[in-house]
This record gives sequence, C-alpha cells and structure tokens, in this order.
Amino acid sequence: MWIVVAAWVASILVFCAFFMKTMIPLRIVGIASNAAFIAYALLGLHYGVFGRVYPILVLHSYLLPLNVSGSSGGSSPCAGSERCRHG
Repeated sequence: MWIVVAAWVASILVFCAFFMKTMIPLRIVGIASNAAFIAYALLGLHYGVFGRVYPILVLHSYLLPLNVSGSSGGSSPCAGSERCRHG
C-alpha cells in the first residue's frame, strides 16, 4: 500500500515541476520529488521488488544533491548571452 502512495506522490511532484516558473520553487519541488522517489525505491526493498526500482534509487540519489546545491554543475544557460540580458 505505502509503495503505491509513494509512487503517486513522487509522480505528482514531477508533474507539478513542469509548471514552476521560477528556480526556487522548481528546486523545492525537485527535492521533494527526489525524496519521494528515494522513499519509493526503499519501500521496494521492503516489498521485495527492489531489483525493479534500483535504477530509480540510483538516479534520484544523484539528483538530490544537485537540487540541494542549486547547481547542475555548470553556469546558467544564459550566462554571457545577449538575448537573455534583454529578454
């Protein structure tokens, strides 16, 4: 039961992320989504389906620190762009 709840919560959070218009709310929803997917994967261990959800655990375990740090490892896509300055 809880694994299904975790899956739905995680999925809804990803869906909500597509509607974020600024970076801070996007990061917050991203962090919540990562946490929900990690919970889903760990519940998979409890319910005996961990082998199927292991890639989800690995992916979101790597994405969580990126969302927390607020950086994807590079500068802004608009850095140095004339188009973005006058946008």
